Amino acid sequence: MLIDPSPGAPAFVAGLGPSRPPAFIYSGMGAQWWGMGAELYASEPTFRAAIDHCDALWPGASLTRFFTGGLDATPMPHPADAQPAGLALQVALTELWRSRGVEPAAIVGHSFGEIAAAWAAGAISLEQALSIAYHRSRLEERVAGRGAMLAVAMSEAAAREVLPGGVTLAAVNGANAVTLAGTPAALDALAAQLEVPAKRLDVSVAYHSAEIDHLWLDFHAAVGHVGAVTPRIPLYSTVAGADVTRAGYWWRNLRETTRFDAALRRMAQDGFTVFAEIGPHPQLSALVLEAVPGSVAVSSMRRGRGQGETFTRALERVLAHAPSAAGLHRASYAAVLPS
Repeated sequence: MLIDPSPGAPAFVAGLGPSRPPAFIYSGMGAQWWGMGAELYASEPTFRAAIDHCDALWPGASLTRFFTGGLDATPMPHPADAQPAGLALQVALTELWRSRGVEPAAIVGHSFGEIAAAWAAGAISLEQALSIAYHRSRLEERVAGRGAMLAVAMSEAAAREVLPGGVTLAAVNGANAVTLAGTPAALDALAAQLEVPAKRLDVSVAYHSAEIDHLWLDFHAAVGHVGAVTPRIPLYSTVAGADVTRAGYWWRNLRETTRFDAALRRMAQDGFTVFAEIGPHPQLSALVLEAVPGSVAVSSMRRGRGQGETFTRALERVLAHAPSAAGLHRASYAAVLPS
């Protein structure tokens, strides 16, 4: 059963009081870097076991190469590296949080992050998540290098007024935060004209744009059969009007505008105030703090910081602000669509 996305429709489990467990937010592309998770892989048995399990199921080259050896903290712009490594990392971080007794009360994923989010919520199996990421990254390599993305500090309405031909509104992340997709030349020209902050993302594909339309037939053939079940934990979709259990969801996740702002508004309305970002570097936490007044947002990892220490501090903050997070028992939940 899907919860009505209209305002006022509760999306939480009866009995959870003001001290509610945290929501997990799964970041998308652009934050991955060589060496992310290597320290945790070496020091945390739970994290290492999760990576090794993903590696055993992964149909491509070994995933452990992303977490061992000489890694130098440079960005991972190509989908063939960033997506398998990013998904495995998010699975392992989720299991690490769970090993400390923390279960999320709600889950949301940004773009690519919705794959791990759907797995964590119980909507798809780990095998399905890995299959989606494998075929998505494999196909996107065909267009790698042709596209780019630009994060811009402006509203959706303002962005639509200045969008040139060939540039797409890829994501609406906040009241004054959008991401645009297009060719590198088109985005560079636009950035030079803007009077607001704009930053290129470390990606090589114009996600959520017409640049990937010709991948549809092969994408559908590869993962169109992947089904989903009703999530055990509330899963806030960032694809407007879409249901993760319906056929075609994962193409819509890749092609359509990501509505992270809408998902955050719904979560704020539903009373979530503590958020843990599941990813290699803070990408969404600042957006949460802006969109959800009085909220607390922590990051599981941070590039350039000790990974064990960063995770421990995040755990301590979550338990301090949401003590009911520890020992949360799973229950039956429904999916939540953005308004």
